[in-house]
Amino acid sequence: SLAQIMTNVQTIQIPVPSDEEVQLVKTETVLSEITEAGGDVTQITNLQIGYGWKDLKETSQVVDLMPEWFVQYDHQWVSLSQLMTQLEGDD
Repeated sequence: SLAQIMTNVQTIQIPVPSDEEVQLVKTETVLSEITEAGGDVTQITNLQIGYGWKDLKETSQVVDLMPEWFVQYDHQWVSLSQLMTQLEGDD
């Protein structure tokens, strides 16, 4: 008998464990970094840990999910790295 499996290759299907360990900074450090970059902490309405992805060189079918801080700043969700780039560009 023949089995037919239909799947979407554009969505994340199976998590693959990574050997890489990531340690995120404390929320106090996030807030002080934003302040030091010229950001206004009163514009922050939420902070959450989420996942961004980066492509792997070995294959185009697998991405590496990396935990990172996401900030709701001025009513928009951005990663901390994006926010820092924006703030540094405003100077």
